[in-house]
Amino acid sequence: MSDYYELKGVQAIQNETLKLGSKLVSKINAGDKEISFDGEIQLYNSAVHTKGTFEEIVRVQVKSTGVEEFSERKTTYSLELEHYKNYLNCGGVLFFVVQVRKSNE
Repeated sequence: MSDYYELKGVQAIQNETLKLGSKLVSKINAGDKEISFDGEIQLYNSAVHTKGTFEEIVRVQVKSTGVEEFSERKTTYSLELEHYKNYLNCGGVLFFVVQVRKSNE
C-alpha cells in the first residue's frame, strides 16, 4: 500500500507542475531511484520551457503517507544523517510530505 501512496504523492506534484502557464517541469519517478533524491523540478522564468528561459534545477525528495482526513498540523519526518549530508553537499533539497486519503477520494 505504501507504493500506492508514493505514486499518488508524486502524481499530485506532477499535476501541479503540469498546470497551464506553469514555470515548472517535474522529473520525479515513484519508487526508490537514487540514494537520497527522488528526482528534480526544473524552474524556468517563463511558461515557455526553452534553453533560454531555464533558471535552475531543484532536487526533490517525496514522502507520502495515508491519512483518514487531511491535516494542516505540523509534520516531522526523520531521516538518516547521511541523507542530510547529501542534501547539504548537493545544495539542498525540496522535501515534500504528501497526504493521501486512505478512502481513495
